[in-house]
Amino acid sequence: MVRIGARGSELSRYQAGILGKVLEGEGFETEYHWIKNTGDIDLTSSLYSRGEGVFVDAINSALMRGDIDVAVHSAKDLPGDYDHGIDIAFVSRRGDPRDTLVSPVKLGELLPGSVIGTSSLRRQFQLLDLRRDLDVRDLRGNIGTRIDKIGHQYQGILMALAAIERLNIRAANHPFSIDELVPAPNQGFIIGMTRAHSGLEFLREMNQSDRALLEMERYSMNFLGLGCSKPIGIMVTGNGKGYAIRLKIYDGNGIRTVNIREEFEDMESLKSILKGVREKL
Repeated sequence: MVRIGARGSELSRYQAGILGKVLEGEGFETEYHWIKNTGDIDLTSSLYSRGEGVFVDAINSALMRGDIDVAVHSAKDLPGDYDHGIDIAFVSRRGDPRDTLVSPVKLGELLPGSVIGTSSLRRQFQLLDLRRDLDVRDLRGNIGTRIDKIGHQYQGILMALAAIERLNIRAANHPFSIDELVPAPNQGFIIGMTRAHSGLEFLREMNQSDRALLEMERYSMNFLGLGCSKPIGIMVTGNGKGYAIRLKIYDGNGIRTVNIREEFEDMESLKSILKGVREKL
């Protein structure tokens, strides 16, 4: 029996089920444990005031204690540094990494002063680069609760497009291009973490090309000393011949300090690009 731990939200349950089906396809029996993290309990404090790991802390602790065998996360929630003794075993194929505006109208049709909700400073700062006349406010809560506020307190909300697609949400939405809103590092990936010698090492062999992109984005985040809670966008893509990195970084006041797109061939050339970026920070 493989015990799978994840958050109890509708999206997290769906994502845990993806890994569950993989394991069941390999002949394992599974059971699910729904666990509340710090970020699930405190719904009032700003996410950026809480630091990193607030959506993975309790689940990873349960994994380290041996209460569960696999911890399933949205990869973008995992800090650059995480607990010793556990590691990323499973990496899903990447869902659509783009952000989207959930609203009856497109971005250009919103009236000046329209209220847009998001808990992400990265999304907030990039949106204000496109429309300085909008009123962007912090918004917490599960997906359904946030969507229900559209047309009342809010004229729109910003969300990950992958979440919309995975839950088959019918609300009108308008995706941004990667250049308009550069995604968070690892946005769109689902990961499964295990302890060493778990007997589930075969999971590491799946989706190798996607895993490479995930690892390059995590490497970039760690090299620059920027955690998953910082207002940064990092997106690495591959084209069969090499790779490209799209990178936007903001300071705490919403001032854009880095905005680049560079092509590279391997980890050494990526490191060279990141050295130049780090000198600007």
